[in-house]
Amino acid sequence: MRIRNAAVAGATALAVAFSGVAVAQEATPNYKNPESEFYIPEENIINNDGEFDESLKPKEGASNLSSKIGDGLDKEVPTNGNNIFGDEQDPNLPGWAKLFYASGILGAIGTVIGTIIAAVNYGLSEGFIKF
Repeated sequence: MRIRNAAVAGATALAVAFSGVAVAQEATPNYKNPESEFYIPEENIINNDGEFDESLKPKEGASNLSSKIGDGLDKEVPTNGNNIFGDEQDPNLPGWAKLFYASGILGAIGTVIGTIIAAVNYGLSEGFIKF
């Protein structure tokens, strides 16, 4: 009985493995074929050869909030993992690397606190800890 179950499981695994390849090959986009799910009618195709509307260009000097935050965190200054997590931390780390490092430490502390809270809650609900 176990051999039959193993054979069925193996055949199922092979069928799933090889059918995924066939589906992936068949799903290549074909925009010209009306039978394809990716078909785009001629009237809906955007003409990129026309004039460009200058009002759609981003204005010089106008930046969004994320760009302003990035500028404040030295977004153009490169660094690497050894400078952040190495034996000796570089004192001239860019702001984004310091934020990355601090958020990792904060996440680890949150994980420990969450584990302690979950263990205490389990102990209270199961009666291991009594008040």
